[in-house]
Amino acid sequence: MIISLPGTGSGSVTSEPSGIDCGSDCSASYSPGTTVMLTVVPNARSTFDGWGGDCSGTGSTCTLTMTGDKNVTVTFNLIPTPTPTPTATPTPTVTATPTATPTATPTPTPTPTALSIDVSYQGFLLPSEFDYFSLEAEANKLLKVEVVPQGGVSSLILDASIGKLPSYAGTGTYTTKDKTVRGNYELSIPVSKSANSTYYFSLFGHGIDKLGGNYTITASYVEKYISDVSPKDGGNSGVIKLSIKGIGFVDGVDVELSGSGLPVYKPDEITVVSSIELMVLFNIAGASPGHYNVSVAWPDSTKKTLEGAFEITSGKIGYKLETQLITPSATRPGRNYSFVVDYKNTGDADMYAPLLTVYSNTNMSLDKSNINGDTVQLLGIGSSSMPNMLGIGERRSISLYFTAPSTGNADLTLYVTNRQC
Repeated sequence: MIISLPGTGSGSVTSEPSGIDCGSDCSASYSPGTTVMLTVVPNARSTFDGWGGDCSGTGSTCTLTMTGDKNVTVTFNLIPTPTPTPTATPTPTVTATPTATPTATPTPTPTPTALSIDVSYQGFLLPSEFDYFSLEAEANKLLKVEVVPQGGVSSLILDASIGKLPSYAGTGTYTTKDKTVRGNYELSIPVSKSANSTYYFSLFGHGIDKLGGNYTITASYVEKYISDVSPKDGGNSGVIKLSIKGIGFVDGVDVELSGSGLPVYKPDEITVVSSIELMVLFNIAGASPGHYNVSVAWPDSTKKTLEGAFEITSGKIGYKLETQLITPSATRPGRNYSFVVDYKNTGDADMYAPLLTVYSNTNMSLDKSNINGDTVQLLGIGSSSMPNMLGIGERRSISLYFTAPSTGNADLTLYVTNRQC
């Protein structure tokens, strides 16, 4: 389920059962057949103007049954600040001269606070409020923006966009809602090589004490840096896929896991996704449990280390693939229907993308405009920058189409080929 917030205002959308908490978490996966109730609450300066997509109406709740992908729009709009209507002005005659009523004046666009490089700004946020900032960034620089939460702050959402303010929390060109292993929030941004650029930042008080909370925000230029690692732990039952965020990554970098009294592990594969992200594949089957430093070495011999960033645990499961076919409860002969191949890694180790083969006794296809054939092969890829891996807890769904047979029922069968090699 995906929630979109297209309006000019702000507010929250939550779900029962839990999963949706939008502005921060605006998408979630639910098992087929689950009944999900969405509830909207506009902020003090906004109104709720209605549902869209798979929901409709203007009530504060919407209930959906998960029979496939659901897309819901929730429109919050800012409450205009009205200009007072002048009273009628008396004239020498008995009849008053009417005066036209001015139209309402909309709330002005926020004025961002200008940041300077290497100068920390001390800020204060109230619950569910925004602070906005701008920065004139030099061309061909690598920019790090760091927010350090202080008293009264439990969670924040930091966004950055070039040339304009981010519209809503979590919608910037660069965004984070997760603390790094250092306990702060960081964005790594490669500035345009050709020209200076104006970057705009928004900071949303997602988890703030009712009396408010403090923070500092600092922008700086760096050449090489490690910001964070995800996931932060994995079982020693097989392979693990690490996303390393930072600055200045290039072809030829090397990565290792090491620690005091612990072995050193080198990766099987390193993919430079961009100058700010690496995807690294380690085989940690049988590795010694413990907290490991994550180190990146550049071709010029520069080395940066994030201490204690990744924990290897005693894995008990390894990878575990769970699959299911989600089919219509009833069909009519000769009509076309859709069904879903759903797959998820429920183990404690990453796995190579499995080969999924669907057989049918009737015509079937990935293309609903050309339903023909009785066999479809699918690669159960993951959603990250290393799609040949299905990460821990990662779940995906693929829609297919079939024609109900003229007699009898459609017989759909799923076979899985293990590619763990």
